[in-house]
Amino acid sequence: MTDEEFDEIHQPVAVQVKEKFGGLRFYVDNCDDYASGVINLAESLSLRTCEQCGNKGMIRRGGWIKTLCDGCNSK
Repeated sequence: MTDEEFDEIHQPVAVQVKEKFGGLRFYVDNCDDYASGVINLAESLSLRTCEQCGNKGMIRRGGWIKTLCDGCNSK
């Protein structure tokens, strides 16, 4: 097996990325422990990062659950 064939076989593939309950959700095929850890970190950080501007945010409840900073929440 060549290096390229090995890389292709072991490459994680994002099947879906969506917003759910104010945070990111990743659905990935061919995911090893390292990639799974990185994805879990990204999902956790998305619950504390404003989805509009990237500043520190928090979950805001209403008709739709969003993660927003104070400034974006007041718009």
